[in-house]
Amino acid sequence: MTEIALIIHGTPAPKGSLAYKGRNKKTGAPVMAEQLKASKPWRDRVAGAIAEYLVSHEGSTLKRGVPVGVEATFTFPRPKAHYGTGRNEHRLKPSAPGYPTGHNTGDSDKLLRNILDAMQDAGLVVDDAQVVEVTGRKTYPVDDATAGLPDALPHPGALVRVYPIRPVWLLPASPGLLPEDGP
Repeated sequence: MTEIALIIHGTPAPKGSLAYKGRNKKTGAPVMAEQLKASKPWRDRVAGAIAEYLVSHEGSTLKRGVPVGVEATFTFPRPKAHYGTGRNEHRLKPSAPGYPTGHNTGDSDKLLRNILDAMQDAGLVVDDAQVVEVTGRKTYPVDDATAGLPDALPHPGALVRVYPIRPVWLLPASPGLLPEDGP
């Protein structure tokens, strides 16, 4: 597998916390449901983009146990309060924050959990336990006024990269890093 890079349009949503809803009348098993309504539609959108990629790139599904890394940059819309008024309505205020840190954007770990679950839903990975390395970042859209992060999109959405991880024993040895090369 080579690296996969996908752009998913829309406002990213974190995976919601699960809430106890009672017991299944047939099995007696506890029934849990996500509390965040935007979570499932975003996850379905991500899974759909991954499934579409897999259809056009036959054989991209990873086998069980193959380690992968995931890197995701989540681009959130800027609130109107970040911009001036009147003739300055398209200019960012000097006080506008550089990164989305408010509760309305969600926690980075929960944003990533939704991506990992979507990868499993779409069949890209057999189990999201295959993901051994994760990087997530939140930003605002790139425009004339802000540089943003390198993977920031010009609109709300996410850029997700999935890449294979080579086992450490296959990497070339670096002089001075092995115990026998010590002082």
